[in-house]
Amino acid sequence: MSLVTGVRRQVPEVRRVGQPERPWRATVRGSLVDLPRAEPARVLAIPLAVLAFILPVLFVLVDLWSVAGLSLGLLVWFGADEVPRVRARWLERVERDWLRALPFPVRGYFRVLGDPPVEERRIRVRIRFRGAAPERAVMEGFLRRVYIPATAHLTGGAGPTWTVESGPIRTMMFEDGSQTNVSSLSWMRSVIDVALLPLHEAHPLRGVEFRCAEQAGSGAAPPDSPRPVAP
Repeated sequence: MSLVTGVRRQVPEVRRVGQPERPWRATVRGSLVDLPRAEPARVLAIPLAVLAFILPVLFVLVDLWSVAGLSLGLLVWFGADEVPRVRARWLERVERDWLRALPFPVRGYFRVLGDPPVEERRIRVRIRFRGAAPERAVMEGFLRRVYIPATAHLTGGAGPTWTVESGPIRTMMFEDGSQTNVSSLSWMRSVIDVALLPLHEAHPLRGVEFRCAEQAGSGAAPPDSPRPVAP
């Protein structure tokens, strides 16, 4: 195999880093729609501006009834099909921009968000510090702030790393298959907003990684060894 061929085959893998797989995208966007960070005013602004430009031209070129029927069809199509899609894409972009703006890198966020919804799951967070990790009592003080939709507790640590695990996170399961990971989204946001950001100010973080607890337990990496409690 030539060097050029090897490079070409590796490019798609590089492009997928940090991106949810396509089968997960509906779950990711569905979760963000269920718990939007902000409402996109631009979703309607641009398409409506286009319609406002096109319709007067159609009034001049064709008869009024044809324009009225076409306008109604466009509005029904746009409102029923395109608005939800554009809104979901916009919300995903907002969430990615928010993650990129954090003062520390976050991995695994969209992987957890795109995981197939289950009735109950636990999420594990590996927190790595730039220097020495703070004591257990300090970590527990920050983690006590997390309680919606589940609590967070330490499971162990080693060196500059602590590992945190959520309590049971429950998902509402519907017969029509419309369930999402909105509860997992709420928990991860809560951990970052009320625990990790204040923690970073006092003890700078090198990085954070989210993972479903069952996935974390099945990987090749050994589990964290218990950090001894200071007397």
